[in-house]
Amino acid sequence: MAKYKSASPISGGPLTNSRHEHFAHLITKGESPARAYVVCGFSEKGALQSGNRLLRRPDVAARVEELKTAVSERQVEKFAVDRAWVLSMLTENAKRAMQVEPVRDREGNPIGQYTYQGAVANKALELLGKELGMFQPKPEPEGNIQELMARLNAGRDRAAKEKLEREAKAADLANLPN
Repeated sequence: MAKYKSASPISGGPLTNSRHEHFAHLITKGESPARAYVVCGFSEKGALQSGNRLLRRPDVAARVEELKTAVSERQVEKFAVDRAWVLSMLTENAKRAMQVEPVRDREGNPIGQYTYQGAVANKALELLGKELGMFQPKPEPEGNIQELMARLNAGRDRAAKEKLEREAKAADLANLPN
């Protein structure tokens, strides 16, 4: 005999208790269990414990996981479609800007040429290259770091020498007769 009333765990449907279903959606969106518990209309008194207890219920926990999985799958699909579309458009822009393909009518017959646009082609190729990881920053040669350290140390020595000279001058002025 099941302790909790809900939709069948196998079917993956919404929970029969509407406040529990709302709670699961709020948790999926990133709310804390205590805040979600109060927003669903439950009492603020003991919300921290009660919200966490509700989240540990097998039916609610399963529903939260189901909702999180559905959201992540939609985001992955959207990302893949958007990424693929952007890459294909960049490729098409590069081809057009470099006059690789002629302008075509709706039937596919050539009707003219695109004008060469080097800046457009270069930018499209740059963005494609970045997406493919082709343009990684080059590490600085070791000599530059050593040169920088030498310049830094020379500056520190010069500042220390100037400070000693100022202190010596101040001491000489202090020892002059009035």
